[in-house]
Amino acid sequence: MAFYARGVKFLGVVLSSAIAIAACAEARNSGLDRETAPGASLSPATPAGTSVSRGSVAASTISIPGGAWRLAIDATRGRLYAAGANTLSAIDTATRAVLGTFALPRRTTGTGPAGAVVVDEKSGYVYVTDFVDDDVFVVDGPTLALVATVPVGRGPMALAFDEAAHQIYVANVGQQSSRAVDDRSGSVSVIDTNTTRTVSTIALEGHPVALALDARRGLLYVPELRAAGVAGAPFTAVLDARSQSEVTTLALRGATSIPSNEEIAVDEALDAVYAIEPASSSSFPGANMIMHLDPATNEVRLLVNPQGWTAVAVRSSGPGAPRFYLFERYGDGAGRLWILQHLGGRVEQFIRVSVMLLAEEPTEIVPNPRTNEVYLGSRVASQVRVVVEPAYP
Repeated sequence: MAFYARGVKFLGVVLSSAIAIAACAEARNSGLDRETAPGASLSPATPAGTSVSRGSVAASTISIPGGAWRLAIDATRGRLYAAGANTLSAIDTATRAVLGTFALPRRTTGTGPAGAVVVDEKSGYVYVTDFVDDDVFVVDGPTLALVATVPVGRGPMALAFDEAAHQIYVANVGQQSSRAVDDRSGSVSVIDTNTTRTVSTIALEGHPVALALDARRGLLYVPELRAAGVAGAPFTAVLDARSQSEVTTLALRGATSIPSNEEIAVDEALDAVYAIEPASSSSFPGANMIMHLDPATNEVRLLVNPQGWTAVAVRSSGPGAPRFYLFERYGDGAGRLWILQHLGGRVEQFIRVSVMLLAEEPTEIVPNPRTNEVYLGSRVASQVRVVVEPAYP
């Protein structure tokens, strides 16, 4: 998903094949051991000959009862949480053992979409959305016991945690209707983590499908679909999380599919927001675009690469930071995970650290801020893939 600022200077689109992340002419199945390009970046300003570490990438899998569609980490306690359709599992990140699985107490029988997950590391509480019943479950992570069930808006599907404000933000997609704003429009619910209660609701014009928080600036990025029958492209609202007011609106370039949460990410270390626009909605057929937004100015750079990018994540702190993660999807669902190291200087300058083949597109990419591990969620297999990153000298 990518967007440009309404009424803000557009900085242009980089079309040169020189910006491709590594040599795209390489055979698609070359894999990590066949890499030959000396280095590559998202910016043509980066020297093509920059050296790069070729340390091998170790990977393993952890079987998760009930599935592992969505992930969140409690680095303080060394716990990874994985949400399936009706379950929440806890994994010890040191031993990779599954410590337990909690059956989410949904009121509606049957299998619903896997819930989004965030962790309050101070309390150890884990928050999981229930899309069908319009609730957020609050679970004590260490014991996997239910603490509270918090009613929110219609169709909660994304979460963000503001540690300083002691608040959880919940993107409620609502229900598309023929009116721009009505009781079925989307909203953002605000949960007080001290009381585990919804304390306010921010009404939205459209239907939010993702959520990203810039905690340092106190900004919420909320990509939204238009109400049914309402003219105009999808857009992203930028909200002041403290005052709960709209700062600006950014018009999307035409994406109509509901994105996954990993398609928009905030890197506070680099003071940047990244998102991906699918090729199907791109102005350049067959070319996914990686968007970089400067949150201080709302200036935008669109970086075009021939790869089929479908997921983005960042490591703002911890080993190797700042790092940037992209998944390049092939037509059959398999693809490659790219691990990129920031070079300093301009925010879009990265060098390839490693690439690995994956049999399945990850539903979530979650770096461990205290180790060199990255966790990948799965929509098909009931497992978490653990990737051990190589160092960068």
